[in-house]
Amino acid sequence: MTDYVWFPVTGDGQTSLTPYVWNSSPQSWNITANWIQGSAIDFVTYPLTPGDVPGSGSGSSSGPGNDNAYIYSGEIQQSYMNIYNSFVNPANGIPYIYGNSFQSNVVINSGLVDINNLTLAAFNQYADSPQFSTLSVQGATLEVQGSISDTGTLIFPTISFLGTTFGGTLTASGGGTIDLGTGATVQIGGTVASTINLDFLDGNSNLLSLGGVTSSAPTAFGGVIQNFAVGDTIDLTSVQFTGNAAPVLNSTTNVLTVIEGGTSYNLQFDASVSGKTFVASADASGNGTDITIACYCAGTAIATARGDVAVEDLKIGDLLLTASGKLRPLKWIVTRAYSARFARNNAELLPIRFKAGSLAPGVPARDLLVSPKHAMFLDGVLIPAEHLVNGAT
Repeated sequence: MTDYVWFPVTGDGQTSLTPYVWNSSPQSWNITANWIQGSAIDFVTYPLTPGDVPGSGSGSSSGPGNDNAYIYSGEIQQSYMNIYNSFVNPANGIPYIYGNSFQSNVVINSGLVDINNLTLAAFNQYADSPQFSTLSVQGATLEVQGSISDTGTLIFPTISFLGTTFGGTLTASGGGTIDLGTGATVQIGGTVASTINLDFLDGNSNLLSLGGVTSSAPTAFGGVIQNFAVGDTIDLTSVQFTGNAAPVLNSTTNVLTVIEGGTSYNLQFDASVSGKTFVASADASGNGTDITIACYCAGTAIATARGDVAVEDLKIGDLLLTASGKLRPLKWIVTRAYSARFARNNAELLPIRFKAGSLAPGVPARDLLVSPKHAMFLDGVLIPAEHLVNGAT
C-alpha cells in the first residue's frame, strides 16, 4: 500500500527565483509530476520524494486498488503570508512560497482509476476565503475500494512574530466535491464522510455505486448528493431489492428514505430534488437496488422495434429506439401511482403536457405527458420540462 498526495507546484522553493507556485487550474489525475509520496502536504521537508499516479501500477505504485490518494486545498490569508515572507530561509525549512491560495482541481476524463482510499480535506485555519478540493470525473470511472475521508495533515513552517504564532503541523478537514459528468461512474466500497459532496452535473447517465451501504452499515454513506436528475442512477449494490415500499423524500430535510428487507437507508440530497419522484428497482446484477427519478406518464408511446408501444405495456428486453437511431434493450421497469386527491394537492407531482408539434414540426407526434423534472433534449441541452412551460403549448 502506497500513499500519494496531490502537490501541483512548479519550482522547488529554494530560491526567490524558484518559489513554490501552486497550480489551481484543472489538472489531469494522470500527471505524475503532481504527485509526491506521503499522506501530508509538506512545505517543510526538502527534497520531497517524487510520487507516481495512484492506482497506476507504475514506479512505486502498489497497483490498482492498492494506493491511497490525498487531495488537499486551503488558503492562508495574505497578512499571515506577509509575515511569513520576512522569515523565509530554505536552509531552515522555510521555503519561498508564491501566493496564498492552494486550491486543487483534479480531473479524471478517461479510462479507469482504481485506488484503495481517498481523502479530500482542507486547511482553512488561517483563511479569508476558504478553499475546497474538486475531483471531477468526466466520462470515466473512479473506483474507491475503501472509504472517502475528510481528514488529513498539513505540515507548514512555524512562524512566530510579535506574539503571533501560526503554522506547524495542522489538521486538514472540511471535505470537498466529486463531480460526475458525461456518463461518469463513481464506485465507493466503504464509508463516505459527511463533508463530501457528490455533484451530478448533467443527467447524462451518471452512476454512483455505493457498495459500503449494507444492512449492517446502513449509514455508511454520510455525504451529500447534489443536482441528481433524470438519467442519473444511484446503485446500492449490497442492498437486495424487495419492492416492499417506494422511496420517500422528506420535503423539509431532502433526506430520501429507502426501505428494503426491513432496513431503512437514508440518503441526503440537496434542495435540487424538491418535488421529484424517486423509484427503486433491482439493479443490473439482480443483487442490488437502483435509485432513479420517475419520468413517463401512462399512455406515453415509446418507439420500439415492434412499433410505438404505450409505456405501461413495455416488457423487459424490448428494443427501444434511442436518439442516436440505434436500438437498445430495455433492462428494467418501475411504476409508481398516486391518488387523484394526493396529486391534486401536490403541484410538483402534476404531469406537464407538450402538445403535438410544440417542440418542432411533428415533435412530439401526439400530446406528450411527462413528469416536471423529466429532462427534454433540445438543441444539445437537457432541460427539465418544468422550465419549458409557457401556458399554451
